[in-house]
Amino acid sequence: MSSRDEQGLTTSRTRPKTQPPTDGLLQLHPTFERFLRAVDDEVETRITEDEIERRLSRIKEARPPREAPPERIASQELAAREQWAAYGYHVVRLWLAGLAASTGGQAAALGLTLDDVDPLAVETVARAVNSFRDQAVRADRVPRPADAGPEQRVAFLVECVRHLPDAQRSRRLMGEHIPYDEFEDEGAVEIVQALYGCVAPGRADALRRVGGEEDWPGQTEEVIALTPVAIRAAAQRYPEVVDPTVMP
Repeated sequence: MSSRDEQGLTTSRTRPKTQPPTDGLLQLHPTFERFLRAVDDEVETRITEDEIERRLSRIKEARPPREAPPERIASQELAAREQWAAYGYHVVRLWLAGLAASTGGQAAALGLTLDDVDPLAVETVARAVNSFRDQAVRADRVPRPADAGPEQRVAFLVECVRHLPDAQRSRRLMGEHIPYDEFEDEGAVEIVQALYGCVAPGRADALRRVGGEEDWPGQTEEVIALTPVAIRAAAQRYPEVVDPTVMP
């Protein structure tokens, strides 16, 4: 409806503005409110506690693994290196003790005595552990020997074969005061060739005998099986150190 003001103009009657609810709550349309209740009922019906646990576990599994703190990585790496050193010491000591105990004059030709076994094994393994670690993509991901497969054990033994000739020559140079020119002329592969002969089929009796005396059950046969593989692999990877022609 309209009314006339003092100047005779017709104006619309002003309607009072609708005030918002005084309780501060949003007023929902009844239809939308029914829809929300239906959704809520559907969720309660379909998503049980077991389903929630299943979805949460799936989300957790999809998360990328958290990086271990640096101090924990360093501790794991140190523990792995210590165990590889212990494993390598047992293997190389078995090699050298088997060579020293073998018949046929090999030990005398190599200048190898039982007194040389321990220090030569320690020096060889110390070099092998370092080079094995340097070749790892992630040092903290290198498994311990007990968890490693045959391929990883062979890879470590390849490094032992690689460093054995130089460790032996270095020990002879320091112990016998050999002139450096004679040291350079000494054959670096003689000890590897002799070792290959000691683990050949039908010729590993000396290693088995020493392995039994060392009380290392179950490991001697594995060493005898893996050593020829490691020597052949070392000859392919490090031909300047291990001459491939030394093996039949």
